[in-house]
Amino acid sequence: MKNSLLALLFLGTFCRATAQDDDGGTHVFKPNIRSVQLYAKGSQTTPPVIQLSGGDLLDLAFDDLDGDVKNYTYAFELRNEDWSPTTLNAMEYLKGFAGVQLNSYRMSSIALQKYTHWHTTLPDAGYAPSKGGNYLLKVYVNGDPADVAFQVRMLVVNNTMPVTAEVQPPYSSDTHNTHQKVQFSVGLGSRTFTSPTQEVKVVVVQNWCWALAKYDIQPTFVRNNSLEYNPEQDAVLPGAREWRWLDNRSYRFMSDRIAHIDEGTSAINVYLKPDPSRAALPFIVYQDYNGFYTITASEQINVPYQGDYGRVHFVYAPPGGEPYEGKDLFLYGELTNYELGDSTRMTWDAQRHVYTNSLLLKQGYYDYMYLLRSSDGSLTTDQTEGNFFETENAYLILVYYRPLGGRFDELVGLGRVNSLPQKNAQQTP
Repeated sequence: MKNSLLALLFLGTFCRATAQDDDGGTHVFKPNIRSVQLYAKGSQTTPPVIQLSGGDLLDLAFDDLDGDVKNYTYAFELRNEDWSPTTLNAMEYLKGFAGVQLNSYRMSSIALQKYTHWHTTLPDAGYAPSKGGNYLLKVYVNGDPADVAFQVRMLVVNNTMPVTAEVQPPYSSDTHNTHQKVQFSVGLGSRTFTSPTQEVKVVVVQNWCWALAKYDIQPTFVRNNSLEYNPEQDAVLPGAREWRWLDNRSYRFMSDRIAHIDEGTSAINVYLKPDPSRAALPFIVYQDYNGFYTITASEQINVPYQGDYGRVHFVYAPPGGEPYEGKDLFLYGELTNYELGDSTRMTWDAQRHVYTNSLLLKQGYYDYMYLLRSSDGSLTTDQTEGNFFETENAYLILVYYRPLGGRFDELVGLGRVNSLPQKNAQQTP
């Protein structure tokens, strides 16, 4: 009885502490936390999506550069379709109680940078989401839900409304060669709707890049117990280009993107060759990770706790050596947690006529690109990467249901489709 009362008190504290946080993005709040990954079990390049009560598991891994052992616990927090907070109490969407302690860790060895590597598999048998939806996984310190170390987005789908989809070139001549249109249908299943066009919301996400996701997509037709979407604007996304890459797996043998490496007694610095704009370059097909990265190394056997860290120096050379007036340039991808803030903004170097930034990265293979943000908040790769219909992109079509008067957006359908038809046979529900 005493333990139950303590758990309820903790849960109430958790809800009050997190209610003030209205930003539903992936964020790392502690400077000692690095290499945060949440992915489908066993696959570092598969986004964190699980079926409700389906037995799916996720791997959570991160490093603490303090190199000590802390009391880390985690909790799930349900969010709406647009990642805003819900009005539900945690007991209404969770089985068990928040505050599951992380116990699996290894101290680093061999590596110059000392750290503690943490890893766990979730959801725990005694604590899991009970409703489909958008969730934040929050990891906090010393049992204090107000002291969040980091938070990561994940999806739990109650798959009751099937989705079929395909990627087509848009009809418009302005976007036919540069953009991709996601055409899809949503089966309404056995649910009873008062107004399906009001109660169903759809979001289209390209490569887990939520900053570029398409919201407020309206159906073109309602027929045969399904919603048909053939939008010529709402679900048309820039194709971009295959992601740039950094092969940082070895400090002994430099990959082709590395100019030189300074390996000192206390730190490792990796200097990359300048990245030019690719907007005017011909399109080239090659395999990438669609923005994700993998922690891997060439010489280490147990990479999670033997892989080393180096400060990687990125350089972007704009056309003509001139800055983009009125726009901010960002380094983008899972390596920056898809964040668009001070730490990921490229800094203009007037003497060298280039943009620069540096990140402390663990050995691995990284995808990245450069995004421009205008003063109105719009994001584009037009001038940095270019856009091509032929680009390989992976799409998630997310279907949310909220009945009239409902209090949250339930994720009831999820479709996966790739822009390359031959890859769609590999997609799973």
